[in-house]
Amino acid sequence: MCRYADFLSKSTDNSGRLLKYDLHTKNTSVIYTGLMFPNGVALNKNHSFLLVAETTRRRILKFYLGANNFEPEVFAELPRVPDNIKMNDKGEFWVALNAG
Repeated sequence: MCRYADFLSKSTDNSGRLLKYDLHTKNTSVIYTGLMFPNGVALNKNHSFLLVAETTRRRILKFYLGANNFEPEVFAELPRVPDNIKMNDKGEFWVALNAG
């Protein structure tokens, strides 16, 4: 863990962004702004949504990929700060929680 982790997890900086990369055009676009210390992204098995761990706000956001507006819903409120998110072979999501 970096020596600034405590500062980062308590920061009010909401400059985090979710980006979309188009393989065909090779263009990158911003699809969502205002994230506070995003720290992990995981795509579900059928690629219909992705989850973003938002460390500072202690939550997981869910973005539906078929939607045009990319407005997230809160997937989970957490008791501690999330540190990444991964999907296992069964399609279940695992999130490590730090003491922050």
